[in-house]
Amino acid sequence: MERSQFVLIDSDVHRRAKISHELTNLASYVIPLEHYSELTQFWPKDAVLLVEDSGGTIDSLCRLLKMHQKDLPFVAFSAEASPLRRSAALLKGAGAYLPWPCGIEELKSTLLSVAASHATKAPAPSELESVFPQMAPNVIRPQEDAGLRQMRELWRASNESHAPQAYAE
Repeated sequence: MERSQFVLIDSDVHRRAKISHELTNLASYVIPLEHYSELTQFWPKDAVLLVEDSGGTIDSLCRLLKMHQKDLPFVAFSAEASPLRRSAALLKGAGAYLPWPCGIEELKSTLLSVAASHATKAPAPSELESVFPQMAPNVIRPQEDAGLRQMRELWRASNESHAPQAYAE
């Protein structure tokens, strides 16, 4: 099994240290952050975010991800995990919501489950192809390749002189 990458966003330094320590054997690396805005200093390519849900953190995180066009899965946790708060976070895109404190095994299995489900998710149509030619990937598709080769041969420079010929009268 491939080891996952986790970004822990938690304002409590002691809990952040404890969770980071517990996840070190599970992940290839754990990045502990105090605030979600620190994500803008680096964007992990493939990571699962573990986010403390306090105040408007989940709303702000979702806006930040959307503004930077990032699709990172996240798991929210809170000591005040009311049903309303849980369902609001899940509707905003959280892969799971954990009440805090929770057992380390439950935390690990939840993170791995969210990582696995995100890895198998099919890319959105907008990620595959753009309707704007300047934003389309520079990839020549096989069906287009034959036509391009034919055009190149039609318009290639020849070694013959193209001097105008005099007309015989």
